Amino acid sequence: MPSEEQVKDYILQQLATGKNILKIRQNLINANWSPAAVDKLLDEVLTVKKSQTKSKPNTDNFIHFWLHSISGIILHPNEFFQNLPELKFGKIILISLLNFLVPILVNVAITSLYVLLLPFLAFFVGFGIGISLLYVLVVGIPTAILSLFVGAAYLHLFVKLFKGKGTYKKSLEIVAFSSAASLLGLIPILGVIAAIIFTIRAQIKGIATLHQMTSKKAAIVLLTSWILPTILIGIYLLFVFLA
Repeated sequence: MPSEEQVKDYILQQLATGKNILKIRQNLINANWSPAAVDKLLDEVLTVKKSQTKSKPNTDNFIHFWLHSISGIILHPNEFFQNLPELKFGKIILISLLNFLVPILVNVAITSLYVLLLPFLAFFVGFGIGISLLYVLVVGIPTAILSLFVGAAYLHLFVKLFKGKGTYKKSLEIVAFSSAASLLGLIPILGVIAAIIFTIRAQIKGIATLHQMTSKKAAIVLLTSWILPTILIGIYLLFVFLA
């Protein structure tokens, strides 16, 4: 049987690859280590790791924190969620709104370039931009906020069905911050595909970290939340077709 130091090295290696701590614990128990001994070693490793971990990002500078959240979600989602500071609901909502508004404003800016290239379209382009911005202000923003809370509630329902331990606020943070990956949609051609892939990746890491479950179980939670409505819609359409 390996020594305690070797087991500690194993724990650190597994944590570095993003492996969930509950999965590591179960692997060690399956390897004939007693639960008490495993918990003791995990506690020692996590205590040392916590002292070495980078401090949580400063949220006082909101724009800086928002930019940090984008890079964190896209590049290191597991580390980002592990070091996520305690946030008020207002900041979570603002983060989500920025992720929603920035692609719209970038597209408006690109559309405005047509005025420079084709001045005779200035009136039509300006009118279209004005109507679009008014729609975003009156309809888009309230809808985005409502979608954030409803989407988080829907995700949290499945998290609880699979015995997740986090609160509703944690699910809200997962939905809000993972939306940063949608900014990849601004990249031509493959941007939309990249946005979908990185959003899924971020949500799986977020569920696993904030709700204390394995990445595999988190993926099942996310997949189930997609499959169930698809089945229900299919059943409804079948009844409509047969009626």
